Formats: sequence, C-alpha cells, structure tokens
Amino acid sequence: MVRRALTRLADFQGWFGAAGLAMIASLVVIAVIFRYWIQAPLAWAEELSKLTLMIVVYFGTGAVAFHGQMLRADIFGEFLPKKWLHYREIALEATMAFMFGLLAVQVFIFANNIRAFGQVTAALEIPQWTIVGLFSIGIALLTIMHVYRLYALVRGYDLPKPPSDDKPIVDDAFIDDAALDEVGPAEAQLGPVPR
Repeated sequence: MVRRALTRLADFQGWFGAAGLAMIASLVVIAVIFRYWIQAPLAWAEELSKLTLMIVVYFGTGAVAFHGQMLRADIFGEFLPKKWLHYREIALEATMAFMFGLLAVQVFIFANNIRAFGQVTAALEIPQWTIVGLFSIGIALLTIMHVYRLYALVRGYDLPKPPSDDKPIVDDAFIDDAALDEVGPAEAQLGPVPR
C-alpha cells in the first residue's frame, strides 16, 4: 500500500516536472517574442520561469530518488566483496535520508525565520519565504523516498526500477560482431579512430 502510494507520488512528480518544463519553454518563447519582435519586454516572464524551474527541481528529486537514479560516484563497488554491496546500499540510503531530513528541517526553520522580514520577489512580489518553504517540502519528499528505499533494503523488498530500464541504450542488432573481434568496441560502433 505504501509502495503504491509512493509510486503514484513519484509518477505525479515526473508528470509535474514535464509540465513545468513545458511551461518554462513556453515562457521563454513568449518572452523572446515580446522582447525582440514586439519591443515590449515582460519583466515577470523570466522570474516566473526561474521560479518554475526551482519548483520542478525541488519536487522532481523525490521521483529520481524513488527510482534510485540519483547521481553518485561508486568508488567502493569494485573493491568490496559482493556480499557487502547490500550493506553499502543500506549505509548509503541511511546517510542520504539523514542528511536530507536534516536539510529539510533546517530549511523549514530558515523559511519560518525569513517570514518576519517580508521580502518579496522583484516582478511578481511573491513572498520569499514561500519559495524557501517549497524547497523545504521538496527536500522532505526526497527524504521520504530515501526512507522508503532504506526500509525496502533492510526488509529485503524489491526496489523500484526506473521506468526506462526495459530498453537497452545501444541496440545490439546494429553492432557488427565480426568488426568487433578485429577492432575495439568504440571503433566497431563509430568507425575507424584517427591515429
């Protein structure tokens, strides 16, 4: 039940992110048309596109974490025995959950503190504390996703897979095996490498 709810939340975050990026692209096109063709720049278009990008990033990270697609450098994977890799994943998810949970709490406290100053954005006059508060909510969603992944790892449940894992990046039908035996993989796919 929890996994289904988090899957739906991650899917919503993905669709929300796609809609937000479409909105950003539309705002940029509108801003360019008004600035260079109509000669009447829109002051609010740039600010709204920046705010939309921040919101998309804040809320999109939870979906990325749910599917285990966070960018990370794996320097221990080659050196650790295979049986320790599971414990490494548990330690990594616990660290991420703790760090992002702490960050969410600190950002929430910061948002609460800046409410007293009453600062607003330049063009749209949106209170600054709402933007920081949205960041806190996005980081809290990210923390929830890492806590779920930690729970699933500890309990031995299957972790959610990224939606695109069923398709290979390179189609093996286009690789000539005879050419691969004679030259390296890069030359077989890209042609002869200049020397």
